[in-house]
Amino acid sequence: MIFMSEKTIFNIAFNCDSTLVSIEGPVELARRLKVQGIDELTEQAMQGEASFTEVFRRRFELLQPSLPDVQWLGSRYLETIVPGAREVIQTLKDQGHRIYLIAPGYRTAILKLAKYLGIPSLNVCAVDIEFDSVGKYLSFDEDNILTTDEGIPMVLAEIAKLGPTIYIGDSVRDLDTRSVVDLFIGFGGVRFRQKVADEAEVYVKTPNFLPVLAHIQNRIQIIHERRMNKAALAMV
Repeated sequence: MIFMSEKTIFNIAFNCDSTLVSIEGPVELARRLKVQGIDELTEQAMQGEASFTEVFRRRFELLQPSLPDVQWLGSRYLETIVPGAREVIQTLKDQGHRIYLIAPGYRTAILKLAKYLGIPSLNVCAVDIEFDSVGKYLSFDEDNILTTDEGIPMVLAEIAKLGPTIYIGDSVRDLDTRSVVDLFIGFGGVRFRQKVADEAEVYVKTPNFLPVLAHIQNRIQIIHERRMNKAALAMV
């Protein structure tokens, strides 16, 4: 039986690059390794102008990052967290909501960011990389669904089975999640993308992440009240 005082627990999922942090991981690695063309490839994928599957594979062919490179990227993530992001996540955690980090990027680097933000490693969806005994790049997990165009929506569809879900991201790729979540919030505080601004139900373009919290809490309240009203009618 559902009681009127029962709290609705939400799944709140965040993208990483250009959302929680102000950088794009592959672009940072390209600068470190002096590899050309990665920024253009990444932006084509984020704008929906190229297959993410092909871009993901091509970037690895060009970068082939070592374990020290990926560990360095994890440190860069900590240095470039968007102002307010940590406070937003902590507030949502304190309220009892489940927090996820969904990033079609390098797990070793992503986990370092997740640990700092207090996101459990089991709630991190990212891509594994294989290195040899001295840390040289060997391959990436090509079977990981996040390396495909449909990856993020498919992961979120599974998460949404646990309860109402909100997702925050920056790219045109992230827009594809609208059909599987209760609310998609577009974040343009790092990179403004017109299509995302035009089509997202909620769009935040301030360079501080704190305004995102108000939109999340507003939707949580709306859905919670809707569920409580249904429960009340069911008891009549």
